Amino acid sequence: MMAKKKLRIIRRNRFVFLGVLIIAVLCLLVWTNQEIKLKEMAYDQKHYEEVKATLSAEVEELRVQVDALGSDEAIEEYARERLQMIKKDEIQYIIKEKPE
Repeated sequence: MMAKKKLRIIRRNRFVFLGVLIIAVLCLLVWTNQEIKLKEMAYDQKHYEEVKATLSAEVEELRVQVDALGSDEAIEEYARERLQMIKKDEIQYIIKEKPE
């Protein structure tokens, strides 16, 4: 009778130990997965902060250009140089260079 009782306790303890072991392994897997995701997110954050800084500098440069183009003279200069526009009473000559 006593041997059967000890055998039951040993079997029960095995199942408890096995259950605790399975839970510990699952916790370890979840923790490892979370650490990997955390490192990926830190890398992404650093990348997006660099992109943000680049875009912020570009926005500032464009704001300076917009401010510079705010006057009529600057708009006219831009239209003449970049868009090759002329006034109504002007004639534009295009001189092509001969290839060597």
